[in-house]
Amino acid sequence: MKTVTSYIEKNKEKLASKKVAVFIVCMAQLAGKPGKLYAEKHYLPQLAKRLAREPDAAAMFRGWLIRPNPETLSQAEKWALKIAQLVKPKNTET
Repeated sequence: MKTVTSYIEKNKEKLASKKVAVFIVCMAQLAGKPGKLYAEKHYLPQLAKRLAREPDAAAMFRGWLIRPNPETLSQAEKWALKIAQLVKPKNTET
């Protein structure tokens, strides 16, 4: 989305000193492995290349049109927990 890429480009210097995670939600995986590979090769790098450095985490999730996909929701939840650990200050206790 143009709004997302514009935000990244406008804030590139600020983001360079922060932990950054990028993700996309798309339907490419419905085309099977070739669709997934295409999206991983072309869509995620489009976001990452706009950053001043590699993102700390990146993911791609399968979207849906009618009903939520429980597998996608589970994957996104696990990824969000991983991101929470990534940004958690090191001197805090669990």
